[in-house]
Amino acid sequence: MHVPLEKVNIADWLLTLPDAEYQRCSHAHIAAGTSTTDDGRTMSIHVETIGDAVIVQHYVAEVEKLRSAAWCRYRTRSTRTDTPR
Repeated sequence: MHVPLEKVNIADWLLTLPDAEYQRCSHAHIAAGTSTTDDGRTMSIHVETIGDAVIVQHYVAEVEKLRSAAWCRYRTRSTRTDTPR
């Protein structure tokens, strides 16, 4: 892709990624959605499988503007793994 860096907004894409697009990225992706934390920050929720395990991940994005480009770091404090017994 030949797109000027200032036109790319990774944080916006990550936090507005439609469920169907997330599922198209990998057969292991089950669902994606967004919510907010108790203090109002946007949170991205992903559900996927790794082997026989189902992984539920809750990410809060840390977004900063650096010069002409923005960067986004995903942090998770709540990842749950469920495996068959």
